[in-house]
Amino acid sequence: MDRRKIALFDIDKTIYDGYLIFPLAEYFFKEHIISRDIVDNLYQDLHLYRSRQVDYETSVENFNMHLAYGLKDHSPGSIFRATAAFLETREGGSFFPFAEPLIELLKKTHDVYLVTGEMQFVGKAVADYFSVHGYVSTETEVENVVFTGNISKSLAKKEEKRDAIEDLFCAYSYKDSLAFGDSEGDIGMLNKVAYAFCINATEGLREAALSKGWYIVTPVSIMEAVKKIL
Repeated sequence: MDRRKIALFDIDKTIYDGYLIFPLAEYFFKEHIISRDIVDNLYQDLHLYRSRQVDYETSVENFNMHLAYGLKDHSPGSIFRATAAFLETREGGSFFPFAEPLIELLKKTHDVYLVTGEMQFVGKAVADYFSVHGYVSTETEVENVVFTGNISKSLAKKEEKRDAIEDLFCAYSYKDSLAFGDSEGDIGMLNKVAYAFCINATEGLREAALSKGWYIVTPVSIMEAVKKIL
């Protein structure tokens, strides 16, 4: 029997249309889980990134720091359940139309993992949503069965994503491996696979993709590009 292969997906702007943390934070506010100040801090972080005052990887770290602080003293189980419920809402289900058929196609031959700078309750909820093999994510610290408000492991930077998936490649071959990402934070992950796909690529990722010969695709072209190499 042939050995299973691996496919790795980032979430934000790769399979999800936008940054999931913002509508999720609005949902948490509506459900009285976090305060309006936390949501406002997230939008200020986004403004700093869009105005080029802060780079992308630092922005992701700031997003997570502010949301983690807002979730202090909540149980991981309750936040996971709220996140799963959010994904069933109209805003929460804003995945690109290609996401489900592409993942289902790859699941026939590959074990699919999400590799995300988002926190563990997001990684698990999206992994369950698509019924994929697993996820690797940023982690919010837990003590005495509640969140402390701190980040215990970050996947915001490309080196952190690269290091976080090292163990996966002890179990899977480089041959026929695929990864999908949208930003500089995904470069470390994309460097690890045989076929790297850059979707909705940021300027920094596009430059890396052109120099390395990676696939640069859009939500419209991605399915055909993947089918050609399967």
